[in-house]
Amino acid sequence: VSCSGEASCFKAHVTTNNDNDESLYHIVCDGFNGCCNSKLSAQNSATECSGSSGCAQSHLLDTNKFAMCNGFYGCYYSKLEIGSGEIYCYGSHSCATTDIHVTDIQGYGEYALNGATI
Repeated sequence: VSCSGEASCFKAHVTTNNDNDESLYHIVCDGFNGCCNSKLSAQNSATECSGSSGCAQSHLLDTNKFAMCNGFYGCYYSKLEIGSGEIYCYGSHSCATTDIHVTDIQGYGEYALNGATI
């Protein structure tokens, strides 16, 4: 699922399962507010939030491989329940004020984990 346009998957409920697909990312939110205010579930796959506010104020769950919050405010003020996977917060404020449930998290962006609950 690719949400590349501005607010293209705004307030969407997106569920994917990567049982037989070779692609690494099953949900890509690279548009401005691409998946903002959405519920995203990429089972056995990964989610990429590289657009500005790409997954802001969203709920990501079941992403067993990893989630990437690379965009400016990429996963800002969201709930991330990744389980045994990993979360990468590379963008500025990418995971700020976010509720995070994961075993491994890496925050490299400016204020990437500012105010987050881990």
